Formats: sequence, C-alpha cells, structure tokens
Amino acid sequence: MSGLSSRLLHHPRVEPHVSACLRGRLVRESTRFALREMRSSRATCVYRVRSSGLRVQIAHGTPDVLTLDQAFYQHVYEPPQEICLRLDALGRPLRALDLGANVGLWGLWLQGRFRVEHVTAVEPDLENATKHLRQIALNRLEGSWELQRAAATCSEQKVAFTVGRATTGHIVEQAQPGTAEVDGLDIFSMLEGVDLLKIDIEGAEWPILADERLGELQVPVVMLEYHPYGAPAGAPEDAARSALAGVGYKTASMHAAPDGTGIVWGLRSS
Repeated sequence: MSGLSSRLLHHPRVEPHVSACLRGRLVRESTRFALREMRSSRATCVYRVRSSGLRVQIAHGTPDVLTLDQAFYQHVYEPPQEICLRLDALGRPLRALDLGANVGLWGLWLQGRFRVEHVTAVEPDLENATKHLRQIALNRLEGSWELQRAAATCSEQKVAFTVGRATTGHIVEQAQPGTAEVDGLDIFSMLEGVDLLKIDIEGAEWPILADERLGELQVPVVMLEYHPYGAPAGAPEDAARSALAGVGYKTASMHAAPDGTGIVWGLRSS
C-alpha cells in the first residue's frame, strides 16, 4: 500500500467508514451493519456471526461493537496452538466458567470455536446481564449456557460494584455514587469439572490470584485478562504470569496493551 493510500485510509473522515465496512464483514448482514455504523445509529439489532452462523444482538453506538471486533476480527480470544490441542484432546465437549461475562460475546465465540457441553457465565451488571441472556435465548442455548448475576470474588459476601460502565465495571471497597450492592460469588466453589476458566473482572482477579486456594486449582486451561487496577507492585503481566506459574501452569502472554492490560493463557502441567 502506498503512503498516499495509507494516509487516505487513516484520514479522520475516512477511517470510521473503513472500520464500519471491516466490522460489517464479521456478520452475514454486512451491508446493514456497516450502514448503521456509518450513520452513527443507536439501534439494537440482531445479526448472524459470519464464522459460526450464531445469532448476536448488538447495540450500535456502544462498546458492544468493539467487543464484537475484538472477538471476531482481532481474534483476541484465540488461544495458543498448544492450548487448542489440549482442549481438542479432551475428546468430548468442554465445560467452561466465564467470569466477567459482559454481554456474552466470549460465550458466543466459544460456542462457535469449540465443542461445548456447558458454559456458566457470571456477570454482576444488570444491563450487561440482560444483554447476555438475550444472546443465549436468540440461539436457544438455555440448556447448555447459564448466567448467574453476581460478582466473581473469593467469598459469598455482597460487594459494591460500579454499574452502567459496560466493559469497565468493577468491585470497589465501599458503596459510593454510581455503585450498586450485588451478590459476591466464591469462584473456588464453582471449579469442579471445569475445563476452561476465563477471568476478565477488571482488577478483581488479584485477590483471587492471591488466595491460598489457588494452589489447589486443577482446571486444565485458564484464560486470564489482567488489569493495572488493583495490581500488586510491578508489571501486571509479570504478576499474572507469576501467580499462575507458581501453582503449576505453563503461561503464554497475548495482546499486551499500553494501558497495562493483556491476556495470559495458563496450561496446567500434566
């Protein structure tokens, strides 16, 4: 691509239209999707994911669109090859626990990527949980995909959670304006029979990683998105890898970002 072409594609008036067209290709109703994005629509619409045919509800003008992009264009959830081989080697559909399940797009990616027996999703934000339940219903997957509205923690105590923040809601130490009291869910009580544990809980991962029960973790595969919020001293990536490696996981880092977030995959040593 010539320098002129590159500059043209990144022009402030052109780039949004290019992004809309590229994201439109992620669904089978690509033209409708792209036009709504170009027109800055606020509509909530249902599409079919091109790669799997699963139905997905997207609220245009919200972070739903970026999450769709991350899942199916940037492929940020795709694990390293060694982990794919381990999951395939199960020889059966897998069982997954999705902590920080948001609006359900990780669950949709998983359903289209692997054979799945059951997904348990945990999400405390009411708006996100409502959207998540819609993804399940659209695909008639109620028998194999359930949602628990709660915050993933190390105990069953209620916690204060920032609400209405789409993908960035998180647990705070005490109630304040913009928070709601939600049930806490001790994730260590939910791990039996889980093949894949996904953790994306905006800083609440650190108390879990510091819990002494982590040493008993036997889940074959862990996908951990780490965050700088609440992280111990030093680089969050190093802390995340060290925590998993310390309890017997081989780790691989993916998609590290300048803001201090990224993904660490953990593979339980045989």
